[in-house]
Amino acid sequence: MKKAKTYILQIITPDKIVFDEQIVQTIAPGLDGSFGILVHHVPAIFLLKVGIVHAQAVGGNRNFTISEGFAEFRNNVLKLVVESAEDIQTIDVERAEKAKQRAQRRIEEKRAETNMARAQAALARAMNRLSAARHHYH
Repeated sequence: MKKAKTYILQIITPDKIVFDEQIVQTIAPGLDGSFGILVHHVPAIFLLKVGIVHAQAVGGNRNFTISEGFAEFRNNVLKLVVESAEDIQTIDVERAEKAKQRAQRRIEEKRAETNMARAQAALARAMNRLSAARHHYH
């Protein structure tokens, strides 16, 4: 049997390396639309938006929710550097629902001290996590 051609996918947050394994293909949510990476792709940098990363590994598929960030592909290593990332199989739906409600409350209250961009980003992350957990992969 022919060995699959792979490269390394790393998903990195400020706190930890969420994922670091050999991958056959990755599809990620770019600012200008989704993009795919295969082994030996030309070096590239992409801006990432909140969404779902699909990673096709030799042993099976993995899916992650991510926040905004950037991706760099070079020397058969794809690095996704994001504020937050979570394996869809480990999402705590109750926690994500509470985060959504908090963000919605902050936006609706319209207090002067509320950072609206931050509240809207928190809402987008929570809604992405909920959508992924409830509809796509469980």
